[in-house]
Amino acid sequence: MSNQIGSLKMGQKLKKTPAGEIPVDWGVATIADLCQVNPEVIKESTPPDTQLKYIDIASIERTGSISIPKVMEFKDAPSRARRIVKAGDVIISTVRPYLKAFARITDASENLIASTGFAVLRARPNVNGSYVYQHVLSEMFVKYLEGKMTGSSYPAVNSSDVAEYQMPVPTALEQENIARILSEVDTLIDTVGTEIKKTKELRKGLMCQLLTRGVGHKNFKETSRGSIPTSWDVMPIKALAEAMLNGGTPDRTNKLYWSGTIPWISGADFSNQKVEAFRRYITPEAVNNSATNVIPKGALLVVTRTGVGKLAIAPVDVTISQDITGIIPKASLVSTEFMFWMLNLYIGKLKANHQGTSINGILREDLESFLLPIPPLLEQHKITCILMGCDDSLNKQDQSLTKLTTLKKSLMNMLLTGKVRV
Repeated sequence: MSNQIGSLKMGQKLKKTPAGEIPVDWGVATIADLCQVNPEVIKESTPPDTQLKYIDIASIERTGSISIPKVMEFKDAPSRARRIVKAGDVIISTVRPYLKAFARITDASENLIASTGFAVLRARPNVNGSYVYQHVLSEMFVKYLEGKMTGSSYPAVNSSDVAEYQMPVPTALEQENIARILSEVDTLIDTVGTEIKKTKELRKGLMCQLLTRGVGHKNFKETSRGSIPTSWDVMPIKALAEAMLNGGTPDRTNKLYWSGTIPWISGADFSNQKVEAFRRYITPEAVNNSATNVIPKGALLVVTRTGVGKLAIAPVDVTISQDITGIIPKASLVSTEFMFWMLNLYIGKLKANHQGTSINGILREDLESFLLPIPPLLEQHKITCILMGCDDSLNKQDQSLTKLTTLKKSLMNMLLTGKVRV
């Protein structure tokens, strides 16, 4: 990979074309020129008991990744199961193409069938199918399709729109080199993605084990939260809290309230059980003239409406909307970190107490009375250290994934336009 990047050449002469500025020795062709579009369909005369492996749009787990196809007999297949696909084909979702439900087929099985919700591309002789696939992943192609979409509730394009797209065509050698470099980055991204999935599974298993069985226990007792170590207690959140603070929204029409330095957050600011960025800041006057409260750094934040069930530990002093409850734990009974992990485990049971019709939410009294298993503080610390170790690994893997994704985007921008040659 490093050798390939080291061979990149800059400063090429460019020419203007319908596909944008490209090197003077590159050509331009439509996808229809480069590929057969929807080359084969399964015949209606196919024997009813013929076994098919069906790929629909829901089968695309993420861009480039296809889940195991659904196995069914032809007589049971949906009417959209008609496009025959083979190893090397590129499939492009024509429904909401901005979601990039695109993939390259690697399965060499017979009777592999894709939904008519895909446009199927099969590279013609002397065209590198991997290069075509890398190009359709580009923002250039996606923006083109977005401009062709019709429909509001079900925005889609036609296969003919895909076929008419004009793209740069490098030499056969450059197609191969470009595809190889970008595919190698894809492989690295997939590897990190697999590691992240494994770490999440490990963390989930450890949570279930440590937060119900503890560390090194042999004696257990039955409680309202199931079997737990005999040295543990079961306590309501209210008894574990020094304070439970509500939130509120300052008057949005008063601009002076929204020009301060105190972060104000709502449920929309939570991501992956964290609050990492702040979009709005308020003044002390806004705090004094509204129902919001200042939640100190290190307190637990629980979203009880509009995003119910999201959790975070306050990274700084923050003010909160009415969708959030701030919990300051009693340090003599429970650490914030341990309560965070325990609530992560039991949040599904708490969410089951949703109330309301227009806005579902957790009632204050339900949150206060919700029971949590609580070990001694020393054991809480041991459990928290183990789980936070998993989280640290996951954070590092997420950072690696972000760097690789950024690298891929940058390389695509340079290589697919010929601004950098290889």
